Amino acid sequence: MIGIIVAAVLASAMEPVRREPPNISGTWIYDPALSDRTSRRWLAVPKPEGAVLPMDIDQPPEPSRNQFTIKQDPSTVTLELGLTQQSGMARTVSGVRTDDSRSATVVQYSVAYRLDGAESRNETPSTLEGRTASVTFSTATWNGSVLVVTIRAERPERPTGTCSFHLDYDGRLIVDTTNLVETPRTYTTAYTKKPA
Repeated sequence: MIGIIVAAVLASAMEPVRREPPNISGTWIYDPALSDRTSRRWLAVPKPEGAVLPMDIDQPPEPSRNQFTIKQDPSTVTLELGLTQQSGMARTVSGVRTDDSRSATVVQYSVAYRLDGAESRNETPSTLEGRTASVTFSTATWNGSVLVVTIRAERPERPTGTCSFHLDYDGRLIVDTTNLVETPRTYTTAYTKKPA
């Protein structure tokens, strides 16, 4: 009998401990000291006469918000975000740098990710004023203590991107993002939780 009890105790001790996913709810403030400073990408913009003009866009790393809020429950993670739209953009034309971008309106919006493995549909406002919102489809899963969101654009020719969220040892929120662009780039942004 003692042997059976000892065997049962040993078996239970060897079973992996199932941990609940961390709660990443809260209002998060961008921490530039621990973030990649700039996200740079090239866009090929067709001109009316058929030529292609490369546009060099300099912008803060996505998500380009200084502050956003996460709400988490067992079935969904929702991000409440704000985006400052621009009425123009920075570009390089024939080697000459020009910048006709100006801040326009701040747009508030939210994206929600289901945690049951089903796909979520979200709309994100354009960074340029007057442009239509982009539609993305996402699946979100917990990989241990990391929330991994795989994102695909509505247009099938665009590549798939990822965005992962985890808390570091100091309680900061670390977000690793891979862009939905022709040449994917991964960058890191860090956020400190706003006191309640």
